[in-house]
Formats: sequence, C-alpha cells, structure tokens
Amino acid sequence: MDIKQTQQHAMKPTKHTVLITGGATGIGYAIARKFHAAGNRVILAGRSEKSLIQACNQMSGAEFSVSDISKPEDRDSLLQQFPDVNILVNNAGIQINTSILDSTPAQMEYELNINFLAAALLCRAYLPRMVQQTDAAIINISSGLAIVPKENASMYCASK
Repeated sequence: MDIKQTQQHAMKPTKHTVLITGGATGIGYAIARKFHAAGNRVILAGRSEKSLIQACNQMSGAEFSVSDISKPEDRDSLLQQFPDVNILVNNAGIQINTSILDSTPAQMEYELNINFLAAALLCRAYLPRMVQQTDAAIINISSGLAIVPKENASMYCASK
C-alpha cells in the first residue's frame, strides 16, 4: 500500500475519535484530558481496569478497553471495537530497571514488545483505514531516555 501525499492543511482540533494506549495515567492521561477538553471522542486502552475506570470518570463520555497491546488478540480487539479511530496515540510503555546482564530474555522481549513492536503493529493495523480519511494522525510518544539513556534501563531506552 502506498501512503498518498496530501496537501498540507491545518487539522481541525475537534470531532476526532482518539485512541490512547496507556491513557489512564501519566502522560497518556494528560493527553487524553486535552483531547477530551477539545471536544473529541476519547478511548483509553490499558491493562488496569481500575485505572481506566478512574480516568474515564474524570471525562464524561470517555470510553475504555482493558487491553494488553503486546497481545495480538487485544490489538485485534481494539481494531474491531473502534474501527473509526482517526487519531492513534501510541503512549503505552513499561520500564524494567535492571542492567542488561540481569534482565531475562523474557523481560527484554516483553519490554520491546510493549514499547516498540506493539505500537508499530497498531500503526500497521489502523493505517489502511486512516489513509482514507481527510484528517488522521498517529502520535508516537517517546522519551528523552532515547537520547540520553540510563544504564539500568537499556531495553527501555533502545525501544524509545
């Protein structure tokens, strides 16, 4: 599939369907509140139902899906539940604070899956629908640790 070049235009700030992974807390929650305040449909995805409910209670009409984006079936479920997403915010991330020598292969794979691969696969899943829309965007949240890494979080730094 070719992604078409379009004329640059200012994207309207309202009336979007916004899916935010890791949207119940921290940076994701702050992003969700801004999109919600601007008049958008906000959907939060995350692993903690309790946190998702608490976040949605602060934003009238916000929706959520309990999802572990490292799992293919949960990514597929998001696409099936919310096919009309036109702004995808890949925010979910984990940081396992151990040196690379002390990390298990399973820890390393899980961290890379959540922080990088799952985000890339969500982009791939939503892109065919998004390129058909006039206003669509993908926002990938990174970290300053990608530029200035810390010793005991090598996989996190590499994945951001």
